[in-house]
Amino acid sequence: MKKTEITKKFKENTNNFVSYIYTLSDQDFEKITNNKWSPGQQLKHVYLSTKPIKLIFLLPKFLLNIFFGKPKRPSKSYNEVITDYQKALANGGKAPSMYIPKQISIDKKERLIKQLNNTVDKLIDKLSQKSEEDLDTIFTPHPLLGKITLRELYCFTIYHISHHHKKTEENLTKL
Repeated sequence: MKKTEITKKFKENTNNFVSYIYTLSDQDFEKITNNKWSPGQQLKHVYLSTKPIKLIFLLPKFLLNIFFGKPKRPSKSYNEVITDYQKALANGGKAPSMYIPKQISIDKKERLIKQLNNTVDKLIDKLSQKSEEDLDTIFTPHPLLGKITLRELYCFTIYHISHHHKKTEENLTKL
């Protein structure tokens, strides 16, 4: 996936998820079904897991290479990243505790949506400042996937948003 497609899909998946959240009643936003996260918790999780990506851009490339090494392989495709993530989940992979949201009340909805949208906008801006080569030559850690390239991280994040959008819809459908 090239930068233009990453930008397009990142915005599209975020907008689709946020638009869906806006369609929910206040009661549905807070509803926990079958011990699964409420839509509010899903929203908070997506925000919590997207927000730390900004930290990668605080360090220059040479420091990231010192801390995490340089990739000695090409970036995986979007589908390969998703397959790796689905395998990690199938093998019992779970979100680290720092990304597990507590119950979210309706009064937090607008603020969370604004925070997620601002974070995505900043990440898209940071993406525009990187070259295609940078996306393939910088490693970053991921809690389930290990070291992945910046391109792979963006692919993961694009999918992760749609994954939680789908989970939110499925959980509410099971009522």
